[in-house]
Amino acid sequence: TLRPMDIKNTIQFFSVQINKNIVSIFVKHTGNSLEHASDDLRDDVDIVKLAIDNWPHSVYFASERVKNILENAP
Repeated sequence: TLRPMDIKNTIQFFSVQINKNIVSIFVKHTGNSLEHASDDLRDDVDIVKLAIDNWPHSVYFASERVKNILENAP
């Protein structure tokens, strides 16, 4: 039997995954749409890279953490 907390965690996990999939489609085709993504997704290296591949200026919408990672990448 699933406890309410298990159900809540499962729903949250899938909500994040679904949002990530949807946002990845948008930023892949329109990089500047990263501006409208949630803070969590603007802190996701994969999402930000997709956006930058489409529109390099998308980096301005990335979190500081992701900007630092990308600046220090080889």
